[in-house]
Amino acid sequence: MQGHSKSYNINSHIKAFEKEFGVFSESFYKIGDKLGSLQKQYDTVSTTRFRQLERRMDNVKLEGLDVEEGKTPLLDLKEKE
Repeated sequence: MQGHSKSYNINSHIKAFEKEFGVFSESFYKIGDKLGSLQKQYDTVSTTRFRQLERRMDNVKLEGLDVEEGKTPLLDLKEKE
């Protein structure tokens, strides 16, 4: 009878493992989806949004060049040494 008891225990461990693995894999894939979404958002901000801000800054710089001589530009964007 002890052999039957051991096989029953092994089957119970296997079933418990399967259940836990199901919970783990579901959570693991959810994390992967969130990481993918964050990566997409980061890519958008680091490319498209960054370029938009650079264009705006370029426009500000160009406006500063149009200021009449002798007047101080509103924004001094020269690099300081």
